[in-house]
Amino acid sequence: MSTWTDRARLYIRGRAFLLDLGEEVAFYTESGPKRARYLLVGKLSLPERLRLGLPREGVLHYPLAV
Repeated sequence: MSTWTDRARLYIRGRAFLLDLGEEVAFYTESGPKRARYLLVGKLSLPERLRLGLPREGVLHYPLAV
């Protein structure tokens, strides 16, 4: 399932919500400033993240239960 606007797309993949912003955006997080194209919410291991086709960099991951 996906929903999209002009810039961003929201995907629901099993136990995760993935927001693709379409381009890198600056964020200020609790650990300092970061740039990311993808926002990932869900408890996923690195292999599960890679199965989604996500790069290792440019992903802001919040490991919360979905």
